[in-house]
Amino acid sequence: MTLRPVEGDLRRHLEASVARCRTAGPGVPVEVTVPPEVVGLRFDPERLEQVFDVLLSNAARQGGVRVELEASPEQVLVRVSDRGPGIPEAELPRLFQPFPEGPARGEALGLYVASELAKLHGGALSAESRPGQGATFSVSLPRVA
Repeated sequence: MTLRPVEGDLRRHLEASVARCRTAGPGVPVEVTVPPEVVGLRFDPERLEQVFDVLLSNAARQGGVRVELEASPEQVLVRVSDRGPGIPEAELPRLFQPFPEGPARGEALGLYVASELAKLHGGALSAESRPGQGATFSVSLPRVA
């Protein structure tokens, strides 16, 4: 797969994904925190929207969703958190494999693709979770000068 990167406002594309999530799952509360200014980045809008859509739809199935976008001169970080039951610690290392065994199996292919798309952008997708406290998936993307 090849990327078609353009210079753009990542915030605008993230907000579009959030709007699709709200439309697809009415009644699921989505809390969004983004900076007021443009978050300029060189990226493939279609591919990063795929990443956001996977993370948002998985989180929406767990109940409330929190989305945060932070930008520094070196990187952009997008966090998508849910209020679900969390992911057992033993499952975390297998989340981004294409066909893992275990409870996360249903979301696995989407998470694998999202992880690979983040890597193609020079970034990474990671997950943190504590049982009973939900999960947070973070996409970090480098800002190249």
